[in-house]
Amino acid sequence: FSWFNKLCPPLPHESLRVALIINNKNSTFNKYFDLLNHHNNSATACENAMNVLTFASQNVGNPQAQAFAVFAIQALGEVFHSTTTFGELLEILNYEQDYRGQMSNNEIAIFDSINRTKQLKYLQSAYNAITLMESLYPSTTVNPCSFHNGQGDAFRHALWNALSTVRLGEILTEQLTTAHENKPIPTGYTASQYNKEKQMDLYNNARGRELAFTSGLVWQAVKDAKENGNLRYLSNLNFNCLPTSSSNLTFTN
Repeated sequence: FSWFNKLCPPLPHESLRVALIINNKNSTFNKYFDLLNHHNNSATACENAMNVLTFASQNVGNPQAQAFAVFAIQALGEVFHSTTTFGELLEILNYEQDYRGQMSNNEIAIFDSINRTKQLKYLQSAYNAITLMESLYPSTTVNPCSFHNGQGDAFRHALWNALSTVRLGEILTEQLTTAHENKPIPTGYTASQYNKEKQMDLYNNARGRELAFTSGLVWQAVKDAKENGNLRYLSNLNFNCLPTSSSNLTFTN
């Protein structure tokens, strides 16, 4: 912990004692703290290290908690680098349970066949897209369908694919996100409604993968594409935000 002691505020005595015990017993901590130091700026590295060590010190007698602390260091050091904090990692892992329930069978098969690093990057991309959609294009009384078949939904699909392409590559992203759309027709939908939603989603997914290769910030490129009318949403939705016979793909500007 030489770099940690130099860069970070002193740990409480008990936390430092526990941290040293864990470090002596498990070289994984030493290895991944070095990764945190290499990849992260000082503030992020300290925040992550402090939070993980606090979590570990509060769960000394819990083998599962200690195993998770090791996993957290690995994920924060190798997978997310300086882009994610310990708290955000917990949010992504919690989101995984919700997202898995929305996956198609084909998507689950592909997801389960890739390594944990790629799984986490895929989940992070979907989670980031939802979070930013909710911030930029909230559902309101004036625009109640933003999140479902509306302009926010178009933005989310494009950003999800753009971020995933940057993190996983275009081929794997296309396989996963295209498989995501291959589901049975949901209860309460007609075949026409289902096909219109699928057409919209596949269109915006493809635009997002293209935008991954533009210069500058990915989220800004997707936002600009939405504002410039390069994405598509469905017009003339019903009160449940489902397509009607008069719904068509519409420019987002």
